Amino acid sequence: MNNWAALLLLPGVALLIMSTSIRYARLHDELHHVVHAHNRDVIEGLLIRARWFRDALIELYVCCSLLAAAGLITVLGFELIALGLTVAAVLVLLVATITLSIEARASFRILALEAREQLEEMSEAHH
Repeated sequence: MNNWAALLLLPGVALLIMSTSIRYARLHDELHHVVHAHNRDVIEGLLIRARWFRDALIELYVCCSLLAAAGLITVLGFELIALGLTVAAVLVLLVATITLSIEARASFRILALEAREQLEEMSEAHH
């Protein structure tokens, strides 16, 4: 029995890391932009999102490490250990996707806050 699943999952996890890193960089840019606007609620929300992104990236890197180790151990012939590492990697991947889901909810809260502020400004401008 060969356990090549670890190596087959690795490109997908790498793609998640790439997309999460890009989203994290955009958040970083947005945070720099908002800091100058001095909106405390938005800044705090963006910092919360940044923590979720950081945690997700760490979890995805751990997942990659486990999958790479499982692939290497499979080549060495220790298939049961490799299977255990693959299962652990999938569990870490599950945690990372939950973390990213929580971040997405936080993102919506910030978006709603910014939209309400814009609506209030537009309403005040009409009066």
